[in-house]
Amino acid sequence: MSRCLKEMMALLLLVMLVVSCNRTQQFNKLKEEEKNLMQELQQITRRSKWYILKEKVIPEAKGYPSAANQQLYLAKEILKDLREAQYDAEAGSIKAQKKIERLLRRVRDEAGFKANNVKQAIESLTIWIKLLENIRRQQKLTKVKQ
Repeated sequence: MSRCLKEMMALLLLVMLVVSCNRTQQFNKLKEEEKNLMQELQQITRRSKWYILKEKVIPEAKGYPSAANQQLYLAKEILKDLREAQYDAEAGSIKAQKKIERLLRRVRDEAGFKANNVKQAIESLTIWIKLLENIRRQQKLTKVKQ
């Protein structure tokens, strides 16, 4: 092989190594972020629901990108509705207050979050959304690795 070809191959290997290391670093950073979000989520989730979330919902989201996307879409829609209803309630809408109560019940009963008011519900949903987005980024990184 010519010297030029060998140097190009060595350079190509170096680039591939750097890219691989970068992906590994990104993945490790995402795993650490996931661990922190899981701890936060555990603190804001009722014990009876935490087990279901940890053992069924989160692994399903990790295993099936479509499940993660569906959970993410649902959480974002509830968050959006909650913010809109809060804005309308602050403007004096009684209908909006009833909608808030319904959404809070949904966040508490279906998701299992400790959400006694709009602020807590928004914080809980925001953490859940961050975790789901983290899972999606991990899925994209591992998809590229394969």
